[in-house]
Amino acid sequence: MGKNLRIYMQLAIIVAMLFGSTVSYAQGNRQSEKKPIPQVALDHIKKNKQALKVKDKDIQDLALSSEAESKKSGVKHYYIKQQYEGIEIHGAITNMSITSNGKVVNVGNRFHEDIESKVNSKQPVLDAEGAVAAAARHLGVAVSEPLTVLESTNNRNREVVLSKGGISLETIPAKLVYQPMFDGSLRLAWEVSIYELDSQNWWNIRVDAKTGELLDKDNMVVHCVFENEGAGGKYLHDAHRHTASVALDEQMDMTPYAPMGGPVNQANTPGVYEVYPMPFESPSHGDRKPMNAAAVADKMASPNGWHTDSKKSYTITRGNNVYAYEDPNNTGHVASNSDNGADVMHGHSPDGGTQRVFKYPVNFSEQPETYRDAAITNLFYWSNITHDVWYKYGFDEESGNFQSSNFGKDGLGNDYVMAEAQDGRSIPNVRNNANFATPIDGRRPRMQMYLWSGIPDPDRFRITAPSLIAGSYLAGTAAFGPALTPTPITGKLVLVNSEGANAVEGCGSVLNTAAVAGNIAVVYRGSCAFTVKVKNAQNAGAKAVVVINNVPGAPGAMGGADASITIPSVMISDETGANIIALLDANQEVTVSLKDDGSGPEIDGDFDNGIIVHEYGHGISNRLTGGRNTTSCLPTQVLAGGKVLTTEQMGEGWSDWFGLMMTMKKGDTREKIRGIGTYASGQPVEGRGIRPAPYSTDFSVNNYTYGATNNSSLSAPHGIGFVFATILWEMTWDLIDKYGFDPDLYNGNGGNNMAMQLVIDGLKLQPCYPGFVDGRDAILLADQLNYGGANQELIWSAFARRGVGYSASQGLSYFRFDQKEAYDMPPAAVIAGGSTASPALTVSEISKADEMVLSYPNPFSESTTISFKAKEAGHTLLKVYDITGREVETLFDGVVEIGNTYTYSFKASEKKSGVYMYKLVNGSTTRSGTMLLIK
Repeated sequence: MGKNLRIYMQLAIIVAMLFGSTVSYAQGNRQSEKKPIPQVALDHIKKNKQALKVKDKDIQDLALSSEAESKKSGVKHYYIKQQYEGIEIHGAITNMSITSNGKVVNVGNRFHEDIESKVNSKQPVLDAEGAVAAAARHLGVAVSEPLTVLESTNNRNREVVLSKGGISLETIPAKLVYQPMFDGSLRLAWEVSIYELDSQNWWNIRVDAKTGELLDKDNMVVHCVFENEGAGGKYLHDAHRHTASVALDEQMDMTPYAPMGGPVNQANTPGVYEVYPMPFESPSHGDRKPMNAAAVADKMASPNGWHTDSKKSYTITRGNNVYAYEDPNNTGHVASNSDNGADVMHGHSPDGGTQRVFKYPVNFSEQPETYRDAAITNLFYWSNITHDVWYKYGFDEESGNFQSSNFGKDGLGNDYVMAEAQDGRSIPNVRNNANFATPIDGRRPRMQMYLWSGIPDPDRFRITAPSLIAGSYLAGTAAFGPALTPTPITGKLVLVNSEGANAVEGCGSVLNTAAVAGNIAVVYRGSCAFTVKVKNAQNAGAKAVVVINNVPGAPGAMGGADASITIPSVMISDETGANIIALLDANQEVTVSLKDDGSGPEIDGDFDNGIIVHEYGHGISNRLTGGRNTTSCLPTQVLAGGKVLTTEQMGEGWSDWFGLMMTMKKGDTREKIRGIGTYASGQPVEGRGIRPAPYSTDFSVNNYTYGATNNSSLSAPHGIGFVFATILWEMTWDLIDKYGFDPDLYNGNGGNNMAMQLVIDGLKLQPCYPGFVDGRDAILLADQLNYGGANQELIWSAFARRGVGYSASQGLSYFRFDQKEAYDMPPAAVIAGGSTASPALTVSEISKADEMVLSYPNPFSESTTISFKAKEAGHTLLKVYDITGREVETLFDGVVEIGNTYTYSFKASEKKSGVYMYKLVNGSTTRSGTMLLIK
């Protein structure tokens, strides 16, 4: 094996060390842990030890985390975790896909080498209770109730479940793991899971088992507060709302969107749900209809219907897949998490009686509390529909779907979705949000759907002087800080000058505090969270903040959470902001008035069906990526060398795409404008919604490509995901153009059905902690396995059109600012042969690594080694540049011999933290890559 190949393998291991997680809590009968690793998988690992860069000792303690199957292709997916003396190594999970005839077709290597020499300890100093107390201190809370061990999986107490301690909504699992560190060591740690009492964060926290030092953490709650998005503004949209129909059709609804598998054999028919049914995205997109229960519940996905779980049948909005109820005070659920425990009643659920008739009036001119039963019913219906549709494509029991009973199939039950409607309705400013918490298989996920700001006060933002621009302008509000009141806040505007690269964005400490104090601060959107900008202005003495949008169009709602913010804030459009800045630059005083009389009713997100599917989609992507017992494969941020890195994470993109797919209609076109959250954000159906642009394959409408993810003005994770969904939308419409559209989402054969199958199987095939290129390659492989590679050129073309072509590089998947887009197609031989040159490192591709330029370690803190193999003899240049393109250092300038390997060191001394790029010019060939310096 060449030295450069060893470096490549080490780089893959570094990625595994830092990121990805297998979490397997002590909880009852964990079926997957009792299953052995298939012999064909073990044989493959042993045969390819050198290529996988492991020794015998490194693979002598492997265990099966979970397994799943792609039913269409028959391929089995195995998720194998690496352990040391029975303690798993955090993130060391390798996924392997094997065909029915025993052929290994995919390996995502996440193993560590020489683990015995890297571990720092074998015995903890802290016990589990001490670890929980340490984790609580890092969260700024104190254990207020006794911590008692409720369950233990072994007599060495390496894995236990503790009581809630007054700090968690759920019982607290704790287990020993080895945490990979930036210096390459493996530190013995306790991983504890704490669901904070305000329900906003469900942390997996890893603390040093000796000292209690925080080593890393990840959040199982995915927030869709849409911060830093190019969200559209609030429009007066009464004309787009629909009230309940007067004459209701009592007959079974047999639209083309009902399952074609026939009615379910269930005890809970008849039944009817009056809802905005699939494919209607919201009340703006169609009228409510009474949907017959037997017609909408798929008999394969929900064999006992929607109201019967593992214990009993219900007449309320509860069943095997979903329990929907209101949570107006955002108090969270308190039910036991054990099938043998007694359920504690949650918030109100509508009761349909013995006939299960859920038909309730809606009047959108009133406040949402008046139609809560209709809202809960709609949430229940759409959550069940989403369960049933994606079951057909492979989100089933063994893949970790959400069900109370798994009907004797693999995987764990007792994890139906807790769907909370009108969450936080009684709490001011708990608005404009939705989230989904995804624990591992066997533990219940939670969906929180919130209310959204209604029709705004037309004088919310009014310029009072000078007369040249005086008047009222659209303004979006914030989900944090105090709300505006009917009493105006008045004052003059002062543009912030702050520390940092862009002083007017307010991301650092304010420098012109004397000017800001007592006035209304002005900052530009971009680079950092809204809460950071407003808090910095507040610290400088501002009494309110005006944020100028940095993209064209109407202003939107600002998301985020910070209880310490005590001043209000609004967002105005870029055009309004430009007029104000022009006057401020001319030393003219601009005064404004901020108020809100709450004149319009709020909007209920429980009727924005695209957002419901989006949230549920987070559960799908998190359970499928890395297997059902993994919770940390799609983090939005990670800790590396004491620094917080934002990841290249596509979870928001898959979720948007899920919502788009379930609300497509016959007659739609690829150029049609599709927004996300247009109803919730008060926009007309042709609005762009809560994303930087609408979804459309028309570049004049949406011109975003892979390269846009390097731009800090594009938010993460929402903006990053938006770009990936844009690419998936291109692929979907290419498939529809080729195969047609089929409105039957359950059993159809159209291009849209093929796209749905490819994405679900791609999620199972991709490695833990994927980037855009990983996602592309997994979909290409899914096409080979499902359709014999019939769509390889089509898929390549769709991805290349948006910048993820053959030469594209995702750089470090855990860093969002080092992508390199490319629009080229692969050679014909690659398309014909189905090779993707995937960084998931299938064994058949390892030989190609010899052609790469590699840096190790990456990221680095002191120095990194850059190695290359000369393709040509003659003069060669190896240079390093910073992120702006400025040349930093010439590492080599001379003559090389073909086939020889050359190695040079790049030192961090006197260099700032950030991304650096190296470029190798070797004769007629040019190669490049990126490195991340963290000091």
